[in-house]
Amino acid sequence: MIGRAAGRAIELPGVSVKLSTEFVSLLFTPLDDQPLAQSKHVLITALARDKQTGTVYSADGKTLENVGTAPLLLEPVQASIRLKGTKPSQVNALDYQGVAKGKALTVGADGTFAIDGTSAAYYYEVKR
Repeated sequence: MIGRAAGRAIELPGVSVKLSTEFVSLLFTPLDDQPLAQSKHVLITALARDKQTGTVYSADGKTLENVGTAPLLLEPVQASIRLKGTKPSQVNALDYQGVAKGKALTVGADGTFAIDGTSAAYYYEVKR
C-alpha cells in the first residue's frame, strides 16, 4: 500500500488495515515464499513522510527554502493491522538492521495489532 490513506480501511486478500497516517508506504513481505495469508514469517515495512532536521518549505508548501541536515526525521505510521489466516504468535519491532528491539507488540484475540510509533521502528517481524 502506497499513497494517501488517512481514515481509510483497506481490505486485501491477505491483510486488513485501518490507517490514521496521512501518507504511507506499507509493505508486507512473506519471508517463506508462501502467500501472505499462509506465511508463517512476515516482514512489515512501515514508512510515512520524512524530512531532514531544519527543512523549511514556503508557506504554500511548493518551494523548498532550506534543505536541512541530519538527522532524518520520520513520521510514524499509525495503523491497525490484521493479517488474514492464523493469528500471529508474536509481532516484534525491529531496528534498522532487522534485530528485535525487545518490544513485542500486543496481539488481540482476533489477531489484530497496532503500530503507532511508540516502538520507534519501521520494520516489524510477524511470526505465526
